[in-house]
Amino acid sequence: MDQFQLHIIDTVRRMTDAAILDLVKHNLGGVNAAGLEPIPKAGRGRKSAQSEKAAAPKRAARKALGVAKAGKPARQRTVARASGEKRTPEDLAKTMEMVHVAIRNSPGMGAEQLGTRLEVSTKALALPIRKLLAVKRIRSEGQKRATKYYPA
Repeated sequence: MDQFQLHIIDTVRRMTDAAILDLVKHNLGGVNAAGLEPIPKAGRGRKSAQSEKAAAPKRAARKALGVAKAGKPARQRTVARASGEKRTPEDLAKTMEMVHVAIRNSPGMGAEQLGTRLEVSTKALALPIRKLLAVKRIRSEGQKRATKYYPA
């Protein structure tokens, strides 16, 4: 072993258990030995006010162009419903049509893939899919998560 390694080993051996625990937790992003407050890891945490101000024009430009980060289209914001409130018939019909068009254009997709493509939760797709199956506009193959949907 070289001199540096021997010095480190000697230093660690002289440290208290609490100091060693603090050192390890700090490097892993944990809390201090007293358990009082988290020790922030380098490079994480809140952005400075200057970086927030610098990013504001970029965010405004992306919003104006309807583009999210990495060139993806920005998500459409929908009006949130109150907990337990039903969707309007127009909203449900619109979702049903979006699902039908997506299945017609890409047959064999599952509910998760449809949700990703339409940027809608799979929970929100359950009723429109059931209604499309009931009126025989689409058909399904498979069971549970392996269910794939095809145009009828």
